[in-house]
Amino acid sequence: MDELIDFILKNDKVLVKPDRETLTRSILKHIHYGTIIVLKDEKGIYAVARWDIEGEVAHVFQVVLRPDRRNQRLIRVLVMMGISKFPSVKYLKYERVYKITKFLKEK
Repeated sequence: MDELIDFILKNDKVLVKPDRETLTRSILKHIHYGTIIVLKDEKGIYAVARWDIEGEVAHVFQVVLRPDRRNQRLIRVLVMMGISKFPSVKYLKYERVYKITKFLKEK
């Protein structure tokens, strides 16, 4: 569990990070419901995705990738792996949140 928490806290670029205890409780719930995917290689964890299922909608709210594994279509793989567990899902909701100053610089 510590490796997973450390990975998320280090690599997730969200604006407001939860404290370690809150994140641990949340991850334990996702493990219980089967709404988390964790991928590892020889270097350790390289991808994590968590989502909530609301009827026919899977709401992907966190995808964290190790920097050296970005731009490899991993988000698509993670979503397909996760959705395959829930055949009733027909729709996918995935939002991206940007800090305004970063967004304006990129465009």
